[in-house]
Amino acid sequence: MNFITRLELSKYTFFCDNTVLSNFASVQEIDLLCHILSHVENAYTTNLVMNEFNRRFYEISIPCLEVKRVQSKIVQNLQRIEPYRRLGQGELSLFVLAKSPETTFIILTDDRMARKLFEKEGFQVHVTVFLLVLAVCFEIIPTKIAFQILEDMIDKGYYFKFKGEQDGLLKKIEDICGEK
Repeated sequence: MNFITRLELSKYTFFCDNTVLSNFASVQEIDLLCHILSHVENAYTTNLVMNEFNRRFYEISIPCLEVKRVQSKIVQNLQRIEPYRRLGQGELSLFVLAKSPETTFIILTDDRMARKLFEKEGFQVHVTVFLLVLAVCFEIIPTKIAFQILEDMIDKGYYFKFKGEQDGLLKKIEDICGEK
């Protein structure tokens, strides 16, 4: 997704996985996540993703996400089939939601196997950094704060392939937002 406007983004529905939610929760930035997601048409997660999230962050709620119910039996049946058996119930529940052709959507996950599967199926997939980039594009936070939040996430265990390279994030900002 190259240069993006608020209007373009408002047409999308985001499906959020536990990895992305946990990155924001680990650095106490759920409010920032909600501010970013307020610019999209809808933002969803599933009951199975929230089960995973609540194992670690049981005291944190995410009011900006509507939780869609996916029956665990459907997901368990999928887990019996290759290549799905390597994914957790949260990722697979997003896959079930994404199969409905109702809307234009973006799946947000940092799980590498899930991203590969979703992309192979033709879904648009982005990671946590994409949300930080959007926050800069839409002037929710300045670039310097985005860098600090990313560093804090990395300190809490988030893997980012450009770790220590501010240029990697700057390039993503320029690719998505245009010159900043």
